[in-house]
Amino acid sequence: MERPERAVDDCAEDAAFSPSKAVGAGASFNDGKERLGEMAKLAGFDFYLLSVFPRGDRTAFIENRLISNWPLSLVGFYEAADPFYCSRLLTAMKRTIVPIFCKEGSFAGSAANQENRRLNTLFQMHGLKNTFAFALA
Repeated sequence: MERPERAVDDCAEDAAFSPSKAVGAGASFNDGKERLGEMAKLAGFDFYLLSVFPRGDRTAFIENRLISNWPLSLVGFYEAADPFYCSRLLTAMKRTIVPIFCKEGSFAGSAANQENRRLNTLFQMHGLKNTFAFALA
């Protein structure tokens, strides 16, 4: 029996939802954003985020955020605080393949400090309290 070969090259998952790849496939970036927005609304969510897992030297939120409808003020503050790579949500998602639900504080870092409390307050002010997340393998 022959040894099975790996089906994808390294980093292939980074290109899976790439806007440049979508344009070549006949789907536009805006189509993907609209469809994701529709699915979020149907599921009862006001906000959505599609991102890749941070790794290597790509740990910043902006580098890993593909599509979202988060308010720009929240995106800017979150990027400046830079807790994405060590957030409670990502830590939990790396441990399991099942979907995850968090009541609050999911995007803050794991340290109990004033910055995380401000982030939690800002997320709650924008209505981002409950988070449902899953990973695509």
